[in-house]
Amino acid sequence: MHAITGWYRSLASAKSFQIPKTPITLPRDWGRFMSSVDGRVLIFAGAGASKAVHPHNYPTTKEFFERLPESITENPLFQFCLDYLMVTLETETIDIEQMLWALQELQSFYSSPLIQKSVVGYAFKRKLAGRISPNGDVASFANVATQINDRLIELIGQINQIVYEFYSYEPEEIELDSNWLEIINKFYRVGTKLDIFTTNYDVAIEAALNILDGDATARKWRGIKGSVRQILDLGHWLDSDDSTGRLTKLHGSLDWKIRGESIYVGDPVFTGDHTKQAIIYPGFKGESPVPFFQIFHEYLAQSLSESKVLIFVGFAFRDDYINRLLRSNIKRNAKVYIINPDRSISFPAARNDIKYITDYFDIASIEKVFDDL
Repeated sequence: MHAITGWYRSLASAKSFQIPKTPITLPRDWGRFMSSVDGRVLIFAGAGASKAVHPHNYPTTKEFFERLPESITENPLFQFCLDYLMVTLETETIDIEQMLWALQELQSFYSSPLIQKSVVGYAFKRKLAGRISPNGDVASFANVATQINDRLIELIGQINQIVYEFYSYEPEEIELDSNWLEIINKFYRVGTKLDIFTTNYDVAIEAALNILDGDATARKWRGIKGSVRQILDLGHWLDSDDSTGRLTKLHGSLDWKIRGESIYVGDPVFTGDHTKQAIIYPGFKGESPVPFFQIFHEYLAQSLSESKVLIFVGFAFRDDYINRLLRSNIKRNAKVYIINPDRSISFPAARNDIKYITDYFDIASIEKVFDDL
């Protein structure tokens, strides 16, 4: 490795990038390195990336589950689903996504008699069970289903609300130095277009961008327009010719609120109405019907297909929809890196060239990626 202190200054100035205070360390094989990153680079961050910033304030799905209050964990419906998961999965280690999947599956069952257009709802309406078993108490079951459905909706809502308590923390610069500031700054130094995607709700990446670029440039990264009332400009994700990198929060953000057809960016306070919060809560499966989430995923597919280097940090690959996009869009000659201390993590597509770095998201693991480029 050798140090270069002056080469990047004119480039950094032209690109409106902040010039680092310390010398830059570049790979020995500079030509090969530039060939690798010439074009588009994609970083995809999961819960493990935020945990590296602050382990307590950004819990993983398992830690989220462990920190639930007794008012939730002692709920009979919660206990029922916990027992179900421990028996069927044959483990005592349960995380919040698994719990929400079970609760939502149960809620789907008990809500079906209430949906008149569904075949189950139609069967209850036309008293199908009474035709087959005249002594069956159809009305009683329908009443019980209504009560259980209402309680499940309430319980799921209480769990979702805790998201705002757990992830609203804004990190300090010192907490970002060895992770987000390190990796973003390294790509800034070579002037490549960098796309950052995350399924996290917190503002760790936004904080890093603000430190590196200042508020104005960071707002462009985030697709924000307006100075007093800040709104998400969805056209930012439709302009494929823009050379500016983007931060795309695939599951939304704690500080996003829905008002009409607009997404307002403000504080991370829960409004009391989950329909007004622009996030996809833990445990959601499938493709969201909300239009702006579709735009984000379309942009992800485009970036996947154009990126020469892809780095997945702390992502568990449990989202089936995102996994389908990964399988369908990453080109064969792309370099793929996975930074995750969990050795059980595997990429959802058959590739022989995946580089697994089984470390935490820090300077050492970032260096391993750059040494290999």
